[in-house]
Amino acid sequence: MRVFVTGVTSGIGRSLLTRLVSRGDEVWGLGRRPKALAALQAELGDRFTPVCADLSRPEDLRRVVEGDLGEGCPDFDAVVHNAALCVWSGSLALEQARWEALLQTNLLAVVALTRALVSKLTDKGQIVTVSSVAAGHVAHPAFGPYALTKAALDHFTDSLRLELSPQGIRVCSLAPGLVDTEIYDKVDGFEKMEARLRKGVPRWLSSEDVAQTLTWMLDQPAHLHVARVTLLPTGQPR
Repeated sequence: MRVFVTGVTSGIGRSLLTRLVSRGDEVWGLGRRPKALAALQAELGDRFTPVCADLSRPEDLRRVVEGDLGEGCPDFDAVVHNAALCVWSGSLALEQARWEALLQTNLLAVVALTRALVSKLTDKGQIVTVSSVAAGHVAHPAFGPYALTKAALDHFTDSLRLELSPQGIRVCSLAPGLVDTEIYDKVDGFEKMEARLRKGVPRWLSSEDVAQTLTWMLDQPAHLHVARVTLLPTGQPR
């Protein structure tokens, strides 16, 4: 199986990448850190093809679509949209530039990459988007901007499922709850909320938990469509 995965240099994306390559699959992995991608290529070998881009930058996205995914790009059996940007801010307090980067990464890049890759999907191919339980429940105003982008991603996924169903392409969504990944280390001002969340739910999902579920989704036979999965750590009510 050949899979295109975004956000492979850390967290869920890295766990999924190493899991797929270790079992013999070929992965094209997109990330924004050149050194991390080079280290992964040295570790994983020829079954990993790195694609370097910062999806919050429209010029990077355009370069990937017109270059890496242009003429000469192979076909794929699946696409996993995993890369995401997270912020902790009220909607009105969030600066315009950060709003634009958030929307660009979590939604617009997914749309652009899907448009570029859908014609390269093999028969009975799959597209998987990694959403969040926050899309359906805003527990705090500072979750608002992130939740908005994930809710929009869910609606895009649902509409894409209807659009591509006649072609036999399955469009799936995975919505994890609390996941213990590096993404929170980059979120300014989240420390106190993170401590409260960890007090209520001491054991979060691991990146490997989510990668294992994604692999299971990818492995389902063509006649079976896993449209939507919600994955929660025990103790997280929603």
